[in-house]
Amino acid sequence: MKRTILAVVVLAAFTPALAQAPRGPAPRDPTPSPAEVRAAHERAEDVAAASRAEAIAHRDLDQQTRMAVAAERLTNLTKWQLWATFASIVGLAGTIGVSLWSVRQSRQVITHAKETSERELRAYVAVRFSKALVFEAGKRPKINFRLTNHGKTMAGAMSIRMGHAWRPRAAPSEMPAPPLPDPIKMKSLAPGENIGAHLTPAAILSKADFDAIERGERELVAFLELRYTDVFGTRREVLFSTAMTGKELKDQRHNMAHMANG
Repeated sequence: MKRTILAVVVLAAFTPALAQAPRGPAPRDPTPSPAEVRAAHERAEDVAAASRAEAIAHRDLDQQTRMAVAAERLTNLTKWQLWATFASIVGLAGTIGVSLWSVRQSRQVITHAKETSERELRAYVAVRFSKALVFEAGKRPKINFRLTNHGKTMAGAMSIRMGHAWRPRAAPSEMPAPPLPDPIKMKSLAPGENIGAHLTPAAILSKADFDAIERGERELVAFLELRYTDVFGTRREVLFSTAMTGKELKDQRHNMAHMANG
């Protein structure tokens, strides 16, 4: 009880002092001012702008990354296309080379077949010398020969030029043909057909030449140039020659030796 009374007395003594003590600041109004509102809006706009800028940057970076990847893929594709084109060119070149080789081989085969066909089917005209029809001193010799087509086709547009020369028996076996007269036209020769003709030297055979030929000291060299056209349109020209002594002129028959191909 005593303690309660004491407390009341103390409280009553200090109450006027507490009433006279200075008061603190008044409580602040929670409503924001217009400046604060503007500042808050500006901060929010700055944050939004920064977010947008970051999003744009991320989007640009993503687009650039995609473009770089696409460019790399396109570069790789272009490389493969270049390699494929190069391989195609190499293959085309190889194909062209093989084709050219095939064409060349085909031409060679065709040419060979044509040449073989011409060799097998063309006309072959040969000359056979017979004994002299006239061989006497004081006369012009007349030497008989025959033309024969040993080929399988016609020999047309034939012509011959004939000439002769006297020479010592010991002379070299080959000698150039003397100047020959104008050609004499002959009829065409069918396969297997033959025709006779004769060579008549212009000079009269003297007694001394006749005796020398009879003794085998001199000989007569006869030349015959033959020209004809085969069925393939090729103009053939052959020069034949043969050397004969008196005995051969009288008794034997000889094939004339070829001096040129025909």
